[in-house]
Amino acid sequence: MGRGACAWGWLLVVAACGGARGEGTMAPSSAPRAQPGIEVIDEIDATPRGGDGAPQLTLAFRRADGERVPIAPRATAWAPFRDGVALVDLERRVLLVTPDGAERVLARRSGAPPVQGPHGELIYVSVHDLVVELHVLDVSGRDRIVASGLSSAGVLAPLPDGRVLFVGADNGGVAGLWIAQAGRDARCLTNCELRTGQPWGEQHVPLPTGADAIEVRGERVAWVAADGTRHSADLSAVGGGLPTLDTETGAVVAPIGGDGP
Repeated sequence: MGRGACAWGWLLVVAACGGARGEGTMAPSSAPRAQPGIEVIDEIDATPRGGDGAPQLTLAFRRADGERVPIAPRATAWAPFRDGVALVDLERRVLLVTPDGAERVLARRSGAPPVQGPHGELIYVSVHDLVVELHVLDVSGRDRIVASGLSSAGVLAPLPDGRVLFVGADNGGVAGLWIAQAGRDARCLTNCELRTGQPWGEQHVPLPTGADAIEVRGERVAWVAADGTRHSADLSAVGGGLPTLDTETGAVVAPIGGDGP
């Protein structure tokens, strides 16, 4: 999972915000460079008692020779990427910052901390008006949307095989556990048939408390909910799906078993 991500709660609260999209292909890095360490050198928690928010962090790169390079934007969450850092600033943008001071906006609005995957890839959430996308930016610079058409996404848990587990919901749906994979569909695993404004009864499956509460063994995922109960789901089960988008070709990929968007 990503390191240093601050807890924002288990789910993204969608906020309306437009802006240019962060998808596309980023220029690949040239010669490999030693990745500097990232330090939190100051932390201010201005969250009111009982309110929702995250501490404001001042970050710095620490080079191999011990030199500290301050990172100008204050952050509420961060994850390392290549020789730099992806952070969520106080405007809830996802920025990619390198030790030479260069910045790139990956998302104009996000409500979930980015995380680093097992192969160095970056997983982050981008909000466009009322639509939420889940992105994977690999180390070569290719940015792919692996889930789109969501109303919320959070608790990002990348798997070693490239899939990403996350807590999310589609329009009008109830938050549940989902799984996304590049080039395929994003599939709902739990609470798929539940809708807001309708009684859920015993059909509702409690959500994991966080990425650390999720454990995968084979094609089975298990997690611990806030009330201490344990739950599981079959990763190979075909549930409700969403189309994904290849940002290089612009092609829409239909969900498995679907006829297209």
